[in-house]
Amino acid sequence: MSYENFEKALELAKTLPDYKIYDCCSDKAMDELEDYLGFELSKQHYEFLRKGHFTVWVYDFTANYEDIHRSSADIIGFLELDKKYALKVDKGFVPIIEEDEWHNYLNYNKLTKEGEPTVVYAMPSPDEFIIFEQTNQDLGDFLLELFSEIKEWDKE
Repeated sequence: MSYENFEKALELAKTLPDYKIYDCCSDKAMDELEDYLGFELSKQHYEFLRKGHFTVWVYDFTANYEDIHRSSADIIGFLELDKKYALKVDKGFVPIIEEDEWHNYLNYNKLTKEGEPTVVYAMPSPDEFIIFEQTNQDLGDFLLELFSEIKEWDKE
C-alpha cells in the first residue's frame, strides 16, 4: 500500500500549483550521497531524489545535486550547514523539507515493515536534535497526505 501511495502522490503533485522538477541528479550524485550518509537510501527516497529537485506550491524539497553542495536545497549542503553552525542532527536523519518551525526528516533509524524510513518533524539546535513528532508515515504516505491537503487548499 505504501509504495502505491508514493506513486499516487507523484501523480497528484503534477496537478498542483507551482509543480516543477529540475533535473539535477545523476547516478554519481546518488552514490556520493549514500557514501556521505553511510547507508543506502530506501526505494521510495532513492526514486524521489533521482527524479531531481522537486517543488510544489510553497514546498521546496531537498534534492541531491551533483558536485553542488552549497545550499540548503541540497541534502549534503543542508547537513553541512547544520555542522557549520554547530546544530545537532542525529545520525540516520535525512532532511526532506524545511518549514518555518521545524524540518521534516526521514528517520532511517525507525523503518516501516517495508523497510522505508518514517517521517519526523524535528529541529536541529546547538544543544540537541529536538523531535516534535515521530510519525509512522513513510515518504509515500507523507507526500500523499501533504499533496491532498494542498489540493484542498487550492480549491478554497
